[in-house]
Amino acid sequence: MYYNLIASAEESTVLAQYVREERASYGSYQTEAALERALIHLLEGEGYAYLPIHDEAELIANLRTQLSALNDYDFTDTEWERFFKTSIAPASDGIAPKTRRIQTDYIQNLKRDDGTTKNIRLIDKEHVHNNHLQVINQYAVEGGANASNRLITDLMDFGRTFLARHTLLALLTRYCIFTTEEVLVRPYQIAATERILSRIKISSNYKTWGRIEGGGYIWHTTGSGKTLTSFKTAQLASVMPEIDKVLFVVDRKDLDYQTMKEYDRFEKGAANSIILRTVRTRASSA
Repeated sequence: MYYNLIASAEESTVLAQYVREERASYGSYQTEAALERALIHLLEGEGYAYLPIHDEAELIANLRTQLSALNDYDFTDTEWERFFKTSIAPASDGIAPKTRRIQTDYIQNLKRDDGTTKNIRLIDKEHVHNNHLQVINQYAVEGGANASNRLITDLMDFGRTFLARHTLLALLTRYCIFTTEEVLVRPYQIAATERILSRIKISSNYKTWGRIEGGGYIWHTTGSGKTLTSFKTAQLASVMPEIDKVLFVVDRKDLDYQTMKEYDRFEKGAANSIILRTVRTRASSA
C-alpha cells in the first residue's frame, strides 16, 4: 500500500491510501478518452470528487452549493446573484484579480436581503481539510515542474504532483505574490520554503535551537529568485507561533537597498532596514 498526503495541520494529518498501478509501456497506444478516465481516477484517489458538469451555469450552481456548505449558510437567489457579481466574479475582473481574492481577500462581505451582513469564506485557509476539490471533464492544463525544476511531461505525473490536493491548496493560499507581474512562486522555491518551515517546526519540537542539527541552508544560483524565496519564507515564518521576529542578513549596503526594494514590491511595508556600521576607534593616552 502507498499513501498520499491530502492535508496537514498542527492538530491532524489526512492521508489517502492507494495501490500503485503498473504503467502502460510508452509504446502502447492510449486513446484520449482512456487517458482522461485514468487521470480522473487518479484525482479521485487524491480526494477529488468527480462532477458531470457541462456548462457555465452548472459550474456556478455547484460553486453556490459548495460555498453554502463551507459557510453553513443558504443563499437566497437574490443574495447569491448579488454576491457572485460583486464579490466573486465582477465583470471587469480577469484571472489575476480573482486569484488575488482567493489569496488575500478570501473572506467577503455578503449583504443579506434583510439588510444585515455576513462574512462568507471563499476558502478555509485555517483548516485546509475543510475545502473540497472537484474534477470535471474537458478542461486543459499546461505542464508544470517538480521540486527539482524539471519539466513534468507525463500527464499522470503532473496529476500526482501539481494537482495533488495539498499542493494545489498551497499554491492558491500561500504561494501567489501579486506584484505588477502577478508572480507565482516556482516549484523549487516552494520546495525550499517548505523545507525551511519544516526545519523550524522540527527545531522547535526537539529543542535544537542554536545547534547545527537545528539549522540548515538553501543553495540558490544567481538569477534563480533568492530574494523571492527569502521573502516568502520570511512572510510565512513570521506568522508561525514559534517565531517572534525574522531577520534577513545581507553583507553589502547595495544588496540591502536592492532587497528592501524587492520586498516592498512584493508587499508594501513588509520589512524594515537596519544598517549596522563598524566604527573603528583609536585609543589615545592622556
